[in-house]
Amino acid sequence: MFNQVSIRKKIIVTLTSAVLLSALAISWISVSINQTKLSERMLEEELPATLKNISQSIDAEVSGLSRIAEQLATSGYAQQWLADGKPADREAQLIKELTLVKAVHGLQAASFCERTTGDYWNERGFLRRLNPTEDSWFFAFKESGKAKQVSVYKSAEVGYQIFVNYQQLNGVGLSGVAKSMNDMVKMLSAFKIEQTGFVFLVNKAGKVQIHPTLEANTELQTTISAKDVSQLLASESQMNLLETELNGKATILASLYIPSMDWYLVAQVPQAEVFAMTREISKVMWGLTALIALIFLVISVLLSNSITAPINHLAALFKRMGEGETDLLVHLSAGRGAELDELASGFNAFISKVRQIAADIQQTSTDLAAHAATLNQAASQNVLAQLRQARATASRARTWRRNDDTLARRRCSEDGLRLGRLRARRRHRRWAWPRRLRR
Repeated sequence: MFNQVSIRKKIIVTLTSAVLLSALAISWISVSINQTKLSERMLEEELPATLKNISQSIDAEVSGLSRIAEQLATSGYAQQWLADGKPADREAQLIKELTLVKAVHGLQAASFCERTTGDYWNERGFLRRLNPTEDSWFFAFKESGKAKQVSVYKSAEVGYQIFVNYQQLNGVGLSGVAKSMNDMVKMLSAFKIEQTGFVFLVNKAGKVQIHPTLEANTELQTTISAKDVSQLLASESQMNLLETELNGKATILASLYIPSMDWYLVAQVPQAEVFAMTREISKVMWGLTALIALIFLVISVLLSNSITAPINHLAALFKRMGEGETDLLVHLSAGRGAELDELASGFNAFISKVRQIAADIQQTSTDLAAHAATLNQAASQNVLAQLRQARATASRARTWRRNDDTLARRRCSEDGLRLGRLRARRRHRRWAWPRRLRR
């Protein structure tokens, strides 16, 4: 079937198919490699780097507050003042120190507390002695065995506040500082991963602390499964990554532990947005493939025409020559490629040979015609001579026949006379015998 297709179509189909298949294979490989590379870069480089930058910014802020709280809890003046029995005339110095720390660091509150008694001071002076009923946080922190505690509160008056408390596990000092987190919350809310991805904070217990849409202390299990929460908060040393489905959409979740807060920074981004660039690259690659195929299709057509045009011209010449519509003065020009030049050279040589043979045949025909004319003339003369000879022979034959006829008649006459005489003698004898008997 393919052998019956014209050379032009074979060239077009072969070149286009080869280029198209090659382009498709290269595009598919390129798209696969790009998708893998982009996915690896996004999930293993860009997303971890983004979370790391945000967590470092938060960690730096919280670590700074932790150092301030530790300095207040371990203040030499405060420790000496407690050791001296908290004399009233020196209490103003403690309050002055708390006021100065608040002003210098832009805090909303600064406090100092004696762990053993629960006596509590802030920048405004002595507040009260803390009790389990109203101040359960103090006793829970005191009994936790942890030197540091970080918590976030949200109120309608001041918005988000971060509280950092520090206590001397083997001492009497405990202090706390508070600072607005509105700027940090705005930063987290404004931060976008791809188009709609966002970040939020969750503690180790799986409770949301800061989220664009969820309230503080909301269980994370209300949005994702317990298994996903466990996997998301599994490691503190490296980024946790998982793919899940939220609201019917494939979603990528990643978390990074923040040591200073003992919380996790979580990133949530739709999977489709992560691979959006890959899809765009795929579209570009397939578009380029189609364009390349179209270009090579045009090139194939032009190339096939350049190859088959001389062959078609030669075929037309042979056809016209076969039908007797052309002479042998045709000549194919060169300059169309080595192979076609060889074909043209061979054809021209063939035509030259045929032309020479035709000339030889024509010359031979002329010579034969002349020789035939000579032979015809000679034959005509010979025939005339033979005719004359035949006529002479015929004339002599007629003469001989006339002479023979005359002689024959003469002989016949003589024979007739002799026969008549013989018959007469016989009759005479027959009649003579009876006469003798009668006598």
